Amino acid sequence: MQKNPDKYKPKKPLSRKFHGNGKVRMCNEGGYKFHLNEYDDANFTTFTLGIPKFCDTSLITVDIKPSYVSVRVKGKLT
Repeated sequence: MQKNPDKYKPKKPLSRKFHGNGKVRMCNEGGYKFHLNEYDDANFTTFTLGIPKFCDTSLITVDIKPSYVSVRVKGKLT
């Protein structure tokens, strides 16, 4: 019989996007490389995030707002 140590670990709460005063929190918990390009073309802004090649798309959540972009990969806020 195999033991499952993950079963007994306490679950960590998800980190918050905002500070107590309402400002957006800047963080990169996953340590992923990203690039924001808004100067090449005045009509478009591109955001590129370097995610591992074999990461399942069900583990990625993207939230795009006019003032910020929030990406959660494997439960880590980026």
